[in-house]
Amino acid sequence: MHRALLLAAATVVGLGIGIAELTACGDMVLRPGHSQRVRGYAPLYPAASILLYVPEGVRPNDVKASHEFQTMLTKRGGHPTLVVHGIDALRNALAASRPDMIITRLNDAATVRAAAADAPARPDVVPFASKTTSKAMLQQTEREYRHMLVEGLFIEEILERLDHVMEPRRRGTQPALSR
Repeated sequence: MHRALLLAAATVVGLGIGIAELTACGDMVLRPGHSQRVRGYAPLYPAASILLYVPEGVRPNDVKASHEFQTMLTKRGGHPTLVVHGIDALRNALAASRPDMIITRLNDAATVRAAAADAPARPDVVPFASKTTSKAMLQQTEREYRHMLVEGLFIEEILERLDHVMEPRRRGTQPALSR
């Protein structure tokens, strides 16, 4: 009897120490049913090939911002990214490569979609909206293009949204709206 009581007490103490050990030092990700991001972005799919479309005649600051965005996508997300300037350069890039998606300003999305319609890879067009875009325009664009990026998102949020763009492509299905 004494031996059984001692064994039960040792078991309770052992479990108590074990549970306390699991919740120490940031190990909360080990708790069943709970998840916690440990280190920022982790890609769901292999790298996506991305074209960044910059229309002809844009301000030099916008071109510089596009190259900085390209650097972030490449370094943080591992996505090979190419900046193309103008519709002719876009058509040449579409003929020479098989991009998974094209990111463009909201104002240029229809033009880019028309240029990409005959591309063999049928890349998704992902519009990028500014903070000043009206709510009605944002809702219409999201219905029309499935996915959209909005100015002011953190790079991790942008990369996660790009993963969602890639999901149907990696599964081998591509909705008709993205063409």
